[in-house]
Amino acid sequence: MIEKLIAILGWLRNFISPVLITMILGGFVYISLEKSLLGIFLGILIAILGFVIGVYFAERVRTKIGTDKFNAQVMASSDITGKKMKRACQILTYNGMINSEHRMLPLKNKI
Repeated sequence: MIEKLIAILGWLRNFISPVLITMILGGFVYISLEKSLLGIFLGILIAILGFVIGVYFAERVRTKIGTDKFNAQVMASSDITGKKMKRACQILTYNGMINSEHRMLPLKNKI
């Protein structure tokens, strides 16, 4: 049940991103054409195009990768993983704050 809910929310997240971008773009087109009939038509056309792109993108992600895995990769913070984390552990090990297994060492009281 929870897995299904996470998959649905992930699909909606993947769907809504292109839709919001194209709706904003359609709004700018509408305003830039001075709220004319052509502006209304092009704004709606761009919004519909965003809806189609959103459905296509969300379905492609769901079938190829899976929504939960894709969103986990997108939300993964590079500050915690990769070279920055390795360098931080090297600095903390050198300063004697963590041991070689990257476990915190007790602080020494300096009074």
